[in-house]
Amino acid sequence: MTSHPLQELVELGRQPSYPAEAIEAVKVILVHDLSVALSARPLVAHLLEEAYSDGGATDLMSGKRVDLPSAVSRNGQLVHALTQDDTHLPAMTHVGATSIPLLLALGEAGDRRLSDLLSGFVAAYAIAEFLGLPVAAQLAGKGVRPTPMIGPIAAVVAAGRMEGWGEERLQRAIGRVAAVAMGTTQAWIDGSHEWLFEISAAGQLALSAARSSAKEWRAARDPLWGPAGLFRCFGLTPPARGRNADVATAALRANVKRFPACAINQVPMVLLQEAMKTEPLSDRTEINLRLSPPEANYPGIGRYAGLDTWSARLMSLPYCMTVMAQNSDFKVGDLEATPRGLSEEQFRRVRVQADSKLAAGQYVVEIAEGSRRRVLEGSLDGVGRPARKELEFAARKVIGDEGLASLLALTDKEDTSVRDFASAVVRAGATSH
Repeated sequence: MTSHPLQELVELGRQPSYPAEAIEAVKVILVHDLSVALSARPLVAHLLEEAYSDGGATDLMSGKRVDLPSAVSRNGQLVHALTQDDTHLPAMTHVGATSIPLLLALGEAGDRRLSDLLSGFVAAYAIAEFLGLPVAAQLAGKGVRPTPMIGPIAAVVAAGRMEGWGEERLQRAIGRVAAVAMGTTQAWIDGSHEWLFEISAAGQLALSAARSSAKEWRAARDPLWGPAGLFRCFGLTPPARGRNADVATAALRANVKRFPACAINQVPMVLLQEAMKTEPLSDRTEINLRLSPPEANYPGIGRYAGLDTWSARLMSLPYCMTVMAQNSDFKVGDLEATPRGLSEEQFRRVRVQADSKLAAGQYVVEIAEGSRRRVLEGSLDGVGRPARKELEFAARKVIGDEGLASLLALTDKEDTSVRDFASAVVRAGATSH
């Protein structure tokens, strides 16, 4: 048992080094998340609030330099807009959407190296997994999304790692987030856009904590599990003390998404796409999907009617699978408008069922044509792990060969600055497909 309640988190954020394979994983996630953010611009440009002023951070939407709060807010919404950013399933948290905007803004303002940002990003996953494994499912069971609870803590520790904060400042930053994180909670409403602002609120909280922690005020000794601590207020069960040493490789257990759709929809869509390469589907095809109960019952997943917004379409598994069955692919344009010829009648041929025998991240797809049945099984363990080959499915389609090669080369250079990297992302966006 450690002598200080926050010591485990602080030590995790201040490790002398992180595993090389974890650094490689976050390079892939960074390039992926920023690429899909660029692809979201046509859909969400009119939804983003205006920047407060000119400043020292890059706005991915416009390419302009804006103030830090605006950059964190706007970039966070852009990364998460299509829900195609990474998901860390063990923590049930969108680590990239909550960490990348803060790291980019502070990294530019502080003239940091990209290699320091990458180390901070690895720390964010380690913190998210350490905190999320014992509490994420409990939070979700109470109707609270884990991302706004866990994401800001992971993000502010990541910032501390990038900037080289001491132990006391890290403790203050964690305490600052924990003291007000309940204000960022959000219950997602089917078909609405509130979830964009949950990401914005989480980013603003992390930024405020990063800035205010520079002052020498006294932080709570245990703001998470102590009396009136964040997790204790939710009635959660405290975890056993002592962390798994493997948590430093948590980034390897994140998933990047091939299609602009909800994480729950990814594996069924991949399975169907692969099946169609060997045998096309007929107009009479029916598709039965079995998912874990929490995923099958998640708001919007089983929707087949009222798909009149892009937000509703990217959540609907019947919609995504029907488009995939017709076009053998699923693109941003399929969110802007329903492909010609598709109707609610066709969406109803895709049925979503809860199967208590399946764990989260496991999926069964049954393709039925008359008396013939094909059964496909898959899981998130085999789709979307952060390796460079996964960038072929989304990032390359958005920014092209040259853009992808340029960004990867910059992540591999020790002396790349965060500012130069942000400028390269903007250039890639100017020529994105």
